[in-house]
Amino acid sequence: MKAAEARYLMLAHQPLSGPLGSMPNAQLLDVGHQACAALDAHTASDAIVSQLGGGADPGSSVFNTYSFLVVDAASELCPAHKSEFSQSPGY
Repeated sequence: MKAAEARYLMLAHQPLSGPLGSMPNAQLLDVGHQACAALDAHTASDAIVSQLGGGADPGSSVFNTYSFLVVDAASELCPAHKSEFSQSPGY
């Protein structure tokens, strides 16, 4: 296992990932790699989260937990996309 995958899984098993944190590592990695592939295809992050969450609505607990995994994936598995989630709002 690569170091990036180990870091992704460590975060994915945190309480912020809710019930998804109990998924098997292989399934969590699959979700993370799907998120990176969608980010590479320039898919909007909300669309990625909704798709991975089975059509979950923004604000729902399912949407929020998948959001956490998508940000985790962008930070650890495909760090070229990390900045997409860490930009300041510019207030």
